[in-house]
Amino acid sequence: LPFAEDIRKYYFPTLDPTRAKKFNTPSLEQQKAAIKLVESLDLMKAAIDSEGNRTEALKPKHTFNPVLQHFYQCLQQRALNPSTELPQLDPIVEEYSMPNKILFEVAGEELNLFKQLFPLVKTEIQQKAEKRSFWADLIQKNQATTNIKLDSYEQNQIKRSRIDNKIVTTTTTNQISIDKIITGGANVIGSINPIQDFNEMLSRTDVDLVEKAIN
Repeated sequence: LPFAEDIRKYYFPTLDPTRAKKFNTPSLEQQKAAIKLVESLDLMKAAIDSEGNRTEALKPKHTFNPVLQHFYQCLQQRALNPSTELPQLDPIVEEYSMPNKILFEVAGEELNLFKQLFPLVKTEIQQKAEKRSFWADLIQKNQATTNIKLDSYEQNQIKRSRIDNKIVTTTTTNQISIDKIITGGANVIGSINPIQDFNEMLSRTDVDLVEKAIN
């Protein structure tokens, strides 16, 4: 039996005929083969005692964790003789940590029948080829999803700003560039949101605009 620290939770599809899928439902012949295999590996008479009688194998009271046993064995050896090599696993512990050869030899016929009725087929996983992306493809995809029309910016309302008692006429077309539409960042400092444009130019990673923003 597995120890608590050795348990692994693996989830498999149900074999219940009322809930399982058709290709997961075992046939009557497969069910009988599984029952025979379990019965042939019964541990109640798998061991032989000192008198030669059949007895229960792997009794929980007398079965120890081989990993912990080997650890304590090595710990004791190094504590008493620090310079000696680590000992091998105790033969008694190693014996019940390995499959019972006699038990599996007796159940050889049931094992072969089980293998024939439950064949293992290797499933080949087809790896999808990674598609290379180019800047032109990304630009076209971005323009298609955002549906931006550059001509519409030319018809934007003219904004006026008063500087030094002079009226300067500017259009929003001057504040929008193709780079800003594609990359989402500014490449010039405009008069509408100069602070935002300045910060965007400093944070651009595709091109170095720090010197241009400062000057």
